Amino acid sequence: MPRRVHFTFDIAQNVSAGVFYQEALKRDLPRLLTEGWPTTAKLDESGAIWWSVEPHGTTALMELSAGSLASVHVGFGNVFVQVAASDIESAQLGMEEVRKLLPRAQQDREGRVPVTFWSYSPHGPMPMGRTLSVPEWSEISPNYAPETRNPLTHLMEGDLPWRGGQLILWHGETGTGKTTALRALAREWASWCEPHYIIDPEKFFGERSDYMLSVILQNEMYFDEEGGDGEESVTFSTVHGGMWAVPPHFSMIQSGQIGQSSAEPKWRLLILEDTGELLAADARLQAGQGLSRFLNVVDGLIGQGLRILVLVTTNEELGALHPAIARPGRCAANILFRRIAPEQANEWLRSRNDEKTVSEPITLAALYAIAEGWDAVAERQALGFG
Repeated sequence: MPRRVHFTFDIAQNVSAGVFYQEALKRDLPRLLTEGWPTTAKLDESGAIWWSVEPHGTTALMELSAGSLASVHVGFGNVFVQVAASDIESAQLGMEEVRKLLPRAQQDREGRVPVTFWSYSPHGPMPMGRTLSVPEWSEISPNYAPETRNPLTHLMEGDLPWRGGQLILWHGETGTGKTTALRALAREWASWCEPHYIIDPEKFFGERSDYMLSVILQNEMYFDEEGGDGEESVTFSTVHGGMWAVPPHFSMIQSGQIGQSSAEPKWRLLILEDTGELLAADARLQAGQGLSRFLNVVDGLIGQGLRILVLVTTNEELGALHPAIARPGRCAANILFRRIAPEQANEWLRSRNDEKTVSEPITLAALYAIAEGWDAVAERQALGFG
């Protein structure tokens, strides 16, 4: 009986995917393995049996070892790979082959860290990768008041009760150095945690629940924790009677280090800057169910067992936030970014051979404005993460 596949999406926008599925069915390759990772490598057209340049990236269909087939999409600093093969072992070998061609972007000696930026597009959740230059914490720690620097140091060193769904709350007035500390945190945690920056948090926690689920479940596979041998058993995609049995949003699901049981999947840090309105005491009136969904990600059913930390920065005073946000057991770290005392600020200026002095507590942004001769309006300027 011939196998058939029925596409329920707009094939005009997914020709490459259609060719891949058709060819996999034609070759009787019933195992499908999906992964994705940040990369700075480029696709090579030579050897591709299908090549497509699209507005959101480049896609190639490639012949791999052991008769497997791969659909490789590179765009916005990320690669998404689907490998179809006759069995799981061949699929894993094929994925390893693609990893060698398009290696994961790594932090380099100059302190550059890959960051994934998420936004919701007309085609659904869209990741875009950038590699940012980031400072070491030891370089910038003198820029913070001791009451802020000490808990930040514990955080940079990974001093947290590690469990999925923990909330990290940074609050303080504009210009106190929250964004600069974010950059340093991305560098200090680069070996075990990947930063994911949510550009449009109002949509992330809004009506489109598929946005939030696609991001938080991006690296998750389906595991049976009660396997008979005590090991986690992975449920791979397969084909039965001509139909693909594929988890929802499979193109966004990554299997981590499949075939490398000794490698622990990385944690992910979801970053939401200037999100005070989401956490306000009247958040239910302003953002509908946004607050409820947020709390479920942090320590509810959705976040259970996920290697996810959520870092929120806000300029709001803590008293203006919803009481459910900062309660004990929900916040793994609650750090107030304070102004710098006059004595520390004047010492900071002297270390830069600047003879100016201040007599009142001052923000870091205003201190830089004095040191570099900017207008005092810098006190009100906001600096972005990207």
